[in-house]
Amino acid sequence: MPRCRTALIAALFAALHTPLSLAQDLPQDDGQARCDAPRLRLDVRKEHAALRQLYWGHVNALLKDESFRTFSRALLERDPELADSLALHRAAHAEGRHFEPPRRLTGDNPAYPDHLIGRSSGEGMVLLHMLVSADGTVERIIHVDHPDLPVAQAFVDIAIQQIRTWTFSPTRIEGVAVASVVTQPLTFSSPYGYLPPGRTTPPEPAPPSWRNGNAADWGAPD
Repeated sequence: MPRCRTALIAALFAALHTPLSLAQDLPQDDGQARCDAPRLRLDVRKEHAALRQLYWGHVNALLKDESFRTFSRALLERDPELADSLALHRAAHAEGRHFEPPRRLTGDNPAYPDHLIGRSSGEGMVLLHMLVSADGTVERIIHVDHPDLPVAQAFVDIAIQQIRTWTFSPTRIEGVAVASVVTQPLTFSSPYGYLPPGRTTPPEPAPPSWRNGNAADWGAPD
């Protein structure tokens, strides 16, 4: 991972998790400052939108970085149960056997925490490995905790709690259901963008900068 990108992602993450203040904290007796408050709020919204775009762009690049993917795979290889499941899938692919990947059947993506709306502008991605059993339930979850992908612990806790309730159609090899490993990125992007402190209901939501999607190629055998 290039050192400059590591520092940039950390800086963007820190900026997005700075408590929202600005115009709310202007002195009441400063008439000029109060007149400037609407302009300051507009400026900080633009700055926050730019920070969001930069942050998510670099996170997306990080997920495609080979050194990061090597780190993620190493977590699986160090776990005997997960490593055995991956080995079975790779062998099936190599032998040309009929392979049906898992599909999510039930379960919602975790929502942005209500208690953070209006208090923090924090956003972040949680990347999880999960072991899906032959009956389609989630047996185990491993958080891909990498220093180049900082994330608030509140997001990790909510993501793990929500994913435990998911169910899948299991992986099948030649029609036989087997356990499998699925890697799922989950994003926490505030639905309202920047909010002045204390305000929890904006006029209308800002368009999301990122959407939780399927695991894409993360869960596929290499």
